[in-house]
Amino acid sequence: MAIDHILECVAIAEALHSRDVSPWFADGSNYPGTQNIRKRLRFFEEGLKEIHASLKPGQRLLVEYKPFEPAFYHTDIADWGMAYLLAKHAGPQTLVLVDTGHHYQAQNIEQIVAWLLHHQMIGGFHFNDRRYADDDLTLGSIDPYQVFRIFHEIRMYEWENDVTADIAYMVDQSHNLKHKMEAMIQTACTAQELYARAALVDHGRLAKLVAAGVLAGGRGTDIARRVLDGCEAHREGMESCQGLARRSPPGFPGKRLRGARCGREASAEPWRNGELRLRMRLRRGRIGGLAWHFRGDVLVGFLVQLFHLGEFLLGAGRFVP
Repeated sequence: MAIDHILECVAIAEALHSRDVSPWFADGSNYPGTQNIRKRLRFFEEGLKEIHASLKPGQRLLVEYKPFEPAFYHTDIADWGMAYLLAKHAGPQTLVLVDTGHHYQAQNIEQIVAWLLHHQMIGGFHFNDRRYADDDLTLGSIDPYQVFRIFHEIRMYEWENDVTADIAYMVDQSHNLKHKMEAMIQTACTAQELYARAALVDHGRLAKLVAAGVLAGGRGTDIARRVLDGCEAHREGMESCQGLARRSPPGFPGKRLRGARCGREASAEPWRNGELRLRMRLRRGRIGGLAWHFRGDVLVGFLVQLFHLGEFLLGAGRFVP
């Protein structure tokens, strides 16, 4: 029945002169052992091959993937690698479709796009944005920089190969919290703006800088120089550090404080800055005339152990006859 339905969609697409047919398969299972995963894989291989055979010249079948939801134990086409293998097995008119919301948290989507571009297996996008799962939020509302990075990979590929990538850009969003026309206008404007930003990148110059290693080294050097300049510029902060160096407790040399002031010692061992701040605050409080010279983590650990000791003593007291 499912294959017959997709075959009917292929016929409708031909009648409407629509090139791409894009099915998303929500099939999967929610508990281990309830389905034979390998048998289901064979079903998909056979079914997609049959659908591919029904495609007319110029039509494309775009296979979409999704790691979970509605199934939560396993999804038959859970990631781009599975979609890639199924598309290759089905035939040359079958490609992979990338839905930007169908990924795990913090997954590098532009790397997936780069791989699919390299193998000439990307057919289209379903654009949306997400915060947790497949939220289908308005494009760019959460992470517009991610969309820019995707467009950059596409533009870089086109520049390197002197081609125009044949990609279908589509919108797949759930506009249930705002007016649909408002959301679509925002999406279209955001997509055009981010694509234009990616198109403005001088890819030739960027490639030379990357090859020369200028970007990584130059960025680090520039940041270090700015930090040092900033330290020198803030005279009040320097005087505070000098005063603290004069009041430094035993076993905590003032020399180290002066190094932190100028950014030398601090840049080599950044944790010392945090230690300095903690000592500055804690030294103001005294117990029986003794200065607190604990580092923050030591003090917290001491308090935790003291709490557990109290729990133990209270608990032991319950069993005393």
